[in-house]
Amino acid sequence: MIFDGTKTVELRRQAPKMAAGDQMIIYVSSPRMELAGSAKITGIQSDTPQKMWRKISQISGITKAEFDKYFEGATQAVAIEIEEAQKFLKPLALEDLKKKHGIQPPQSFRYVEHLALSRST
Repeated sequence: MIFDGTKTVELRRQAPKMAAGDQMIIYVSSPRMELAGSAKITGIQSDTPQKMWRKISQISGITKAEFDKYFEGATQAVAIEIEEAQKFLKPLALEDLKKKHGIQPPQSFRYVEHLALSRST
């Protein structure tokens, strides 16, 4: 949904150490399990889960039930605002991430200084 533009925020329980203008690499989990593309971060906002849902429900790509389950027990909801999502020409499979780059995708996010990947544009 990020690549077709219907999802323009990535939700997290904690704020990442990122800022507007940074690039975010997108890992697609099951069933594809690959680095699939990137997007530009345009902003990061934080609020209570209840207030955040009112702000992002139309652009989150998830249902209210999914949102509530993810933020259950949380006092903070973080929305990473993104644009300019681009698919890589050759996605990088999980096995290649492990073997060639020593990277094991975490549950939330990981900071990467440099990783040469091909984009679709």
